[in-house]
Amino acid sequence: MKASSIAGCLGSALLLLAAAFAESVPPFSLTIAAPHPAVKAGYGVKVDATFTNNSDSVATLRFSGSLCDYAAVEVRDGDGNVVPDTEIKSKLDCAHMDAGEFRIYRLKPGESRRETIWVSRFSDMSKPGEYSVQVQWKAPEEFGGMVVKSNTITVTVTP
Repeated sequence: MKASSIAGCLGSALLLLAAAFAESVPPFSLTIAAPHPAVKAGYGVKVDATFTNNSDSVATLRFSGSLCDYAAVEVRDGDGNVVPDTEIKSKLDCAHMDAGEFRIYRLKPGESRRETIWVSRFSDMSKPGEYSVQVQWKAPEEFGGMVVKSNTITVTVTP
């Protein structure tokens, strides 16, 4: 009798765990890739960011084409140190950006949209070496405004 009640408790716990796992799928995913994983020093370094709507609702995304579109773009050198900001980034004031021109996309459930981020405009990648890049993006408010982190990629800057 005891064995059957323990088995019943374990079964219930597994069902609850499975339900919690199923609900924990974030409404958006963000994946980055380097179209050119090796770039000569002095040339621009860019990454392609792919946003995917994993929810069951249509999402409206707005992009201005600036670093202000992202919660963070983190670039680290081969030793793991965050690289210095460029002058452009240090003068950027996202809180006081004018309305400007936005690109607006409506993503149906399961659809994706790709944006290009010129990482070297905002992080000093002028020295040869390996750099790791990760992007963080804030999902639309109607999806809770959660911050979504991308995968981390490596870009090599050559002499």
